[in-house]
Amino acid sequence: MNPSGPRFFGFLLVMMVMLYLLRSGAQRRLLLLAASYYFYFELSHYAVVVLLGVTAVAYFGALWLRRVPAGPRNTVFFSLVCAVVLAPLLVFKYLPPMLGLVAYHYHGIRVLDFLSLVVPVGISFFTFAALGYLCDVYLEIIDPEPRIDKVALFLAFFPVISAGPIGRAQRFMPQLELDLPFSSDRAISAIRIILIGLVMKDFIANNIAGPADAVFAAPSSYSALDQFLGAVDFVFYLYSDFAGYSLIAIGSARLLGLDVMQNFAQPLLSPTIPELWRRWHISLSSWVADYIFAPLRMTWRRHPVPGMIAALMLSFTIIGVWHGAAWGFLFFGILHGVYASLSFLTLKKRDQFWAFLRVPAGVVYPFRVLITFLLFAFSLVLFRAANISDALFLYKSIFSVTFVKECAAAFLGFVSHPTGTLAGSALTGYMTCVLFFIVLIVGDIIARRKDFFLGMAMPLQIAFANVCFLLILAAWLSGHGTAPFVYYKF
Repeated sequence: MNPSGPRFFGFLLVMMVMLYLLRSGAQRRLLLLAASYYFYFELSHYAVVVLLGVTAVAYFGALWLRRVPAGPRNTVFFSLVCAVVLAPLLVFKYLPPMLGLVAYHYHGIRVLDFLSLVVPVGISFFTFAALGYLCDVYLEIIDPEPRIDKVALFLAFFPVISAGPIGRAQRFMPQLELDLPFSSDRAISAIRIILIGLVMKDFIANNIAGPADAVFAAPSSYSALDQFLGAVDFVFYLYSDFAGYSLIAIGSARLLGLDVMQNFAQPLLSPTIPELWRRWHISLSSWVADYIFAPLRMTWRRHPVPGMIAALMLSFTIIGVWHGAAWGFLFFGILHGVYASLSFLTLKKRDQFWAFLRVPAGVVYPFRVLITFLLFAFSLVLFRAANISDALFLYKSIFSVTFVKECAAAFLGFVSHPTGTLAGSALTGYMTCVLFFIVLIVGDIIARRKDFFLGMAMPLQIAFANVCFLLILAAWLSGHGTAPFVYYKF
């Protein structure tokens, strides 16, 4: 059941109607819990057992944590519980790749192939949610939840289980009383969020995926210019796909009376890499900041600069390998650790440099946004490439004299004959993709003004909603609405 397809929204509508027909919060929780496990079974079949196991360990582990007196024993017990919660993630997601190409058989069954086929959908998301809950209980930020249905619903809630946002217990669990009446204003705002998310995912993302898919499938078949364009295209594709999913999840949860955290906040307008990560995949970056970076920074506070750099490097490395046990993800995280460290070390000097030159902020800011975007695009080559060899080939091509010559030739050709094609590019439809890029950037600029849509006249709001609906319907009829999300595999 794809959360961007019509079947999901039929399911969501039925759940919403049934939810508000029920009177008590306990009945509503049971309804949503049953719906969530049904939804997860549809996605991952019998891997639902893993979800049940993680839920049981998180629930009972949190209760027992409070029974163990504070001290070394409590810390050891907390570590053991966290290790048990992490075990399925390590076994299903990381063990087979770490074993590499070792092939062994047991009664004719290839164990490595078996493990790779049953990776539970969203395991990284609900595992980190469970770990965050245990950390909050251990640090006495929250009390352990005595009702298992609340813990289960927190980890299994169907709009977010497959690809986040990663839940935070201290914000989500208090809402699970589910005693709010139906609100038309809340429903309208939720539908507005869902429509924007569907347009981003089903219409924009699925219409701009072509250039990136073509280049990363066969890098050697394309020129250096095309390889660069493919990398740029992937940034916008990943953003529209994942941010679109996040908006669908947020809007769906709101229809059911629950608020989940924002996952994107116009990240492509960020002037620095650290700022980008405060706005990109916020549920993951803030989780790592709270539970990994902050404790490390505190531990190494006597060494301000080396401690900061070490904390940044380790935190971003974890962000990288969270995506999977592949060299590309590892180096992606390390590279962003280097980016963030250099930003930390040089930001003050760079600010002083621009101030000395008296360059207006209106010039400095867009320049920084462009540089940050390019740095992010280059890093995503490691994220998207099939292997390290392909990534190195792409880097070698992009950072070459040939690339500069091709860019110059393309620019001169476009100035001389602006026909809607890019001279020297073999990527079909790329100029059409540029229009979608502009739509995404302009949309983000508008979204910075929180009251923009609310300030529109009602006829304009209705027209906007109708246009969105028609675009979504066109995507569904063409089959684009059934395309899987990028982050399903994480």
